[in-house]
Amino acid sequence: MYSIIILNMSTQDAYKELPSGHLRLLKIDSLEEILNCTTKGFPLNRAPTCQTPEYDAVSYCWGKADLTAMISCNGVIIKITPRLYDMLVHLYL
Repeated sequence: MYSIIILNMSTQDAYKELPSGHLRLLKIDSLEEILNCTTKGFPLNRAPTCQTPEYDAVSYCWGKADLTAMISCNGVIIKITPRLYDMLVHLYL
């Protein structure tokens, strides 16, 4: 299952720019020593041929904006808030 997560990434290495009319979904791949995620772009249209998978949409703004937790996204380590990390782990489990 994918999740819509808007990450405030500090590096462009984590993902490439999307074409107009697309959204980026985050897939939680594994939870080992670090939470491993990948992102993939999908078209926004819902045409019968659209291959957008089912996903959970998450909107959040909880607590302080302390970026102290880390995840791997597309092979790049990025910092996120502890509450976002906890929510991603909850979605994974």
